[in-house]
Amino acid sequence: MFGYSTAEMIGQSLEVLTLPIHHESVEQSIRLALESREGTLVETLCINKNGCTVWVSWSFTPCVDSAHAAAQVLLIGHD
Repeated sequence: MFGYSTAEMIGQSLEVLTLPIHHESVEQSIRLALESREGTLVETLCINKNGCTVWVSWSFTPCVDSAHAAAQVLLIGHD
């Protein structure tokens, strides 16, 4: 969907794909998912490797451990 190889994306943040005007809302959504331990949705305008933009609906779902502590967030994007 974005034109990047797996090797290019490993270790990168979601900010690589989103326009700067959406960085704060993405960070807030991730923080909310971790704190509340509940999933949340956010729509952002993303940019492909070739410079084209596409609207993406992101689902942020916290991953909890056996002590019910959220340490990671699973992100799934739909264009």
